[in-house]
Amino acid sequence: MAYPTVEIIGKTIILLSGYQRCGQVGSEKIKLGSIVIQEMKKLRQSASKNPDAVAFGYTAGRWIPAA
Repeated sequence: MAYPTVEIIGKTIILLSGYQRCGQVGSEKIKLGSIVIQEMKKLRQSASKNPDAVAFGYTAGRWIPAA
């Protein structure tokens, strides 16, 4: 299974969850190409706080860096 990537704060991040392929765009979701990412603002914040992380997952309303 191929995971989507997105460039945030100048680096490429792998999304493990928190996205839908070709889904509907609603509140708190932003469409990027062929995927919809949940809570993009929170993803940017989490990526800023964890600059060494290369993959993130969306769990319980939060973006968490992969260990």
